[in-house]
Amino acid sequence: MRALILAAGFSALAATAALAQVERLPTTSRAERQIIDNNRALDLQQQQRSFTQQNQFEINALRNQLQQQQMFPPARTCAAGAIC
Repeated sequence: MRALILAAGFSALAATAALAQVERLPTTSRAERQIIDNNRALDLQQQQRSFTQQNQFEINALRNQLQQQQMFPPARTCAAGAIC
């Protein structure tokens, strides 16, 4: 029983020591923060560019489809015996 209490005490002490070490870690430097911010901005620009390209691709596909329909309208079919 005594060994169990000692083990619990050591583990609480180790957790406290680990927490103290984490608190003393230095924050990111100004240069590192600037690099992170620049990378985020570049990622956002890439996402916007990708969206714009996809949107333009879909618009062009619709334009091509419309042009084909105007150049080659679908043949009208009439029911048997109807006057078209």
